[in-house]
Amino acid sequence: MRVQSLILRFILFGCAVFIGCVRQPLLLPDAKNPMFSGGSTAFTTNDLVRAVAEIDVEQAGSSHQTRAALLLKKPSYLRVEILSVMGITGLCVITAPEKMTVYLPSKNEFYFGVPSRQNIGKFLPLQLDAEEIVLMLTGSVPGLTDEGVQRRLKQENDVWRLEMNRPAGVSQTAFFNHKGLIRLTRSGEDPKQWLSVDYFYENAAESMPSKIVFTTADGGYVRITYTDVSLEKTDDVSMFDMNIPADATVIDLN
Repeated sequence: MRVQSLILRFILFGCAVFIGCVRQPLLLPDAKNPMFSGGSTAFTTNDLVRAVAEIDVEQAGSSHQTRAALLLKKPSYLRVEILSVMGITGLCVITAPEKMTVYLPSKNEFYFGVPSRQNIGKFLPLQLDAEEIVLMLTGSVPGLTDEGVQRRLKQENDVWRLEMNRPAGVSQTAFFNHKGLIRLTRSGEDPKQWLSVDYFYENAAESMPSKIVFTTADGGYVRITYTDVSLEKTDDVSMFDMNIPADATVIDLN
């Protein structure tokens, strides 16, 4: 009987260990997985994000608030329309993979050029290129896909830390938990390239963050709070194009 009791205890102990192991989250992601290196798997190039956002900006000792309508589509389709108190469109910035257009109704000026971070920075308070903005605004990680990029994935308690380093240029570290991307930090040879982005989620069911805060090297910040978000499936990108308004002054950004 004693032998049988010992055997029974051994079996029960083994079952308990097995059950305990099964209940533990089995997280063995690949650092090159698109979710970690190129963005959230929740959004694809077939998805169009429509959003309304409250935007708070503090830079160079000055601050202002505005409201904007956003259209976001991977890889680098972006449309930002600044809304007035009455809901009338003000500044409109549009980027596509190979071009950028901007319309300033108050001056009836139409700008066009390439969607470089320099051109985008003239109209939006972020020194980033269009693809980086689209990915960051959807809670995704910009992919540093060059062959020379070294990736290291570590787990720190319930948080995954993905380091993406390159010998020269911008490197970044992304932090994930069960909700998704919660922080992204970037640095480079130029101190101005330092950037920290924090992501906040109202509930675990959200596929993209409800608030995003960009903090820059000079201590300034851009806080984007989504008040309305919808997602639709479409291949149509016509909304990322704009005809030159009548009698507008045309300005080449290149």
